[in-house]
Amino acid sequence: YDLLAGRFIQFTIDPYSKNDQSVSLEIPVEPGDLVLRDRGYFTLEALAEQKGNDADSISRYKHKTTFYDSNTMEKINLIKLLTKHGSMDTELFAGPDKNLKVRLVAVPVDEEIANVRRMKAKKEMKGHAPSQDILMLMSWTIFITTITDPAITFKEILTLYGLRWRIE
Repeated sequence: YDLLAGRFIQFTIDPYSKNDQSVSLEIPVEPGDLVLRDRGYFTLEALAEQKGNDADSISRYKHKTTFYDSNTMEKINLIKLLTKHGSMDTELFAGPDKNLKVRLVAVPVDEEIANVRRMKAKKEMKGHAPSQDILMLMSWTIFITTITDPAITFKEILTLYGLRWRIE
């Protein structure tokens, strides 16, 4: 959906069995686009392709995405970093090949919001318990973006990402 033009670029109705990640590479992306996708469509492969097409993207953090320190290339323990720093706005490398440079922007949420997220996660797991890591990460709003300009703040990223609700 092109938000600026207010029109659909492409629209499909697919069977329920076709999951979002499987189509993430099929969605057309043009140079200059800003792609806003929820976690269901998040793949590092799609993010790399978008970046390669000179498009930027904003996505919510998807659990178990692997990050590496941009200086040492050592694997990052995201929970440990967030617990230590609270908020974060840093460039990292992502993926098994450590070759996709992304910006991770994270801000803590108040305890009430975190608890609502935890209750929702427990309800949606249908009898299974979410991992302790997932429950801890619900204390932050975390975005992965290819927008490298530090002048674009968390608040602006949050506002831009919120635009996707117009088409949901």
